[in-house]
Amino acid sequence: MQNAARRFAEQYNACISDMLLPFRNLPVVPEDKVRYWNIDEQISTSQNELILHVYSSHVDGTWRTGYVADNSFLAILRTYVDILKQANVVVRNCAVCHKLILSDKENVSQICGSEKCRKEQCRLSTIAVRKKNKANPIQDFYDTFFRNCSNLRRKFGNNGTAREIYDTEFQKIRTEALKMKNGLSEDSPNQDIYAFSTF
Repeated sequence: MQNAARRFAEQYNACISDMLLPFRNLPVVPEDKVRYWNIDEQISTSQNELILHVYSSHVDGTWRTGYVADNSFLAILRTYVDILKQANVVVRNCAVCHKLILSDKENVSQICGSEKCRKEQCRLSTIAVRKKNKANPIQDFYDTFFRNCSNLRRKFGNNGTAREIYDTEFQKIRTEALKMKNGLSEDSPNQDIYAFSTF
């Protein structure tokens, strides 16, 4: 049976190699035109029976396991995903570029390791937070105050002394602003919210 499995694997590899040959000479597709397969969605929505054969063989003093699918490549992928899940690893698509990535279940990352994707995710998160904060006038006033102070600080450039003086004063004002903000809610009287907005 071991020899039969080995012969079958060799035939399978040769067959796959022949099948992939025409694709090796295809032109390179620009990155923005590439559509990545959503592996999780495809496996979860498939309702067909997946038939898989498992072969174990003893080679070079160790046991090795091989998987052969009868009717669908999805069976191999399903097994691959299950094995990864047992190792606390999940397969997902990067939230920005949609490439397939492997993430640790303990610390599930939504993006791949690309610096471009990290910056884009940060930009999108900032937009989402600002949009959410816009709905709350108190938080919106505080964010505007904080942004204006940050912009003013940038104007000092590399003047370390001026920045130091500014930072000291800013911390005092910020502490007072936070105290006022934490004492308010959307149900607070309008005059209190107005007083905070003109802080």
